[in-house]
Amino acid sequence: MTRWQTTDNNASIVLIGEFTPEQFHPMWFIHNKIVGEWEYMKEEHMLLPEFMQFDLPPGCKTTITTNNFSIQTSLESDFLTMKDIVAASLQQCSNLSIKQIGINYTETLHIDSLNDWRFLGKQLAPHENWQKAAPYIANLDEEKQLSLGLTGLQMQLPRQDDLSGYIYAQINVISPRERTFLFNVNHHFEIHGEQVAKVQRILEGHWDSSIRSAKELINCMMANFMESE
Repeated sequence: MTRWQTTDNNASIVLIGEFTPEQFHPMWFIHNKIVGEWEYMKEEHMLLPEFMQFDLPPGCKTTITTNNFSIQTSLESDFLTMKDIVAASLQQCSNLSIKQIGINYTETLHIDSLNDWRFLGKQLAPHENWQKAAPYIANLDEEKQLSLGLTGLQMQLPRQDDLSGYIYAQINVISPRERTFLFNVNHHFEIHGEQVAKVQRILEGHWDSSIRSAKELINCMMANFMESE
């Protein structure tokens, strides 16, 4: 029986470069037949010359600034649709300047027991060196000593292909009381030369493998740490 649960997951694509946010008005996506007609005039949507934020159907949160184009969905059934929206958008904007692309997959994880929560934290970030560096901790009451713990961690992994970039694995605690945290894996690619065409090739050739390997990495890391007790 597993000692942790995945309570939520999402995927996102982030492009870093130079963008004109007002170009990517919701009507632009409709006009170019990237999405169908939908009612986009909602209070939560922000449509400004230098900042666009709205939900593209079927449920893709889209944000465009002058240096960032990001799109995210929390429905796994829409992961491929989201990728296709970005690919179709790039097809209409062949002259965009894009320096980086990130394919992200994130799980929200819950640890069932308090003992397992503390064990996982100590496995990821052993306490001994911190206790030696801050010896006063030993003189505190038990409640304060137990507040020592991991709140965030990022690891850089090399890519296994010939593309420029890295794989970043990041953990961020949401609530120690609820024993929940985010585990994000970002397949990061550096873009050089024929920028839009290269991004399109990455999306078409590495989308499935990036999402799949991110899931495998999270599951393997959790299993290794939780089963090592």
